[in-house]
Amino acid sequence: MDEYKKVTDELCGAKVWWVASNVVAPSWPMGYYPEQEKSYCQLTVHKRYLEMITCVCLEHVVKEEKEKKEIIEDLMTFSLSKEFHARIEEAWKRGYRLYGGR
Repeated sequence: MDEYKKVTDELCGAKVWWVASNVVAPSWPMGYYPEQEKSYCQLTVHKRYLEMITCVCLEHVVKEEKEKKEIIEDLMTFSLSKEFHARIEEAWKRGYRLYGGR
């Protein structure tokens, strides 16, 4: 997938959007280590499908039941906080970095 290309997909009947991107990690002073590029995909989903998609995705990346519950609770709390973020003039967005094998 090309960088910044937006792909529309369907997951369990919900419309989702994927965007691939790369981040270049800063290099050390004096150039001892080369810059490293890390790739990632951003998943965007409509709020009404958030809990369903979260459960489906977490099954593949988080094995501990306690961690799954914590992430789902955090996302559900966050999904109800849009007015609060508007009031304090802070961006209403949430991201998780989940690592796994390729």
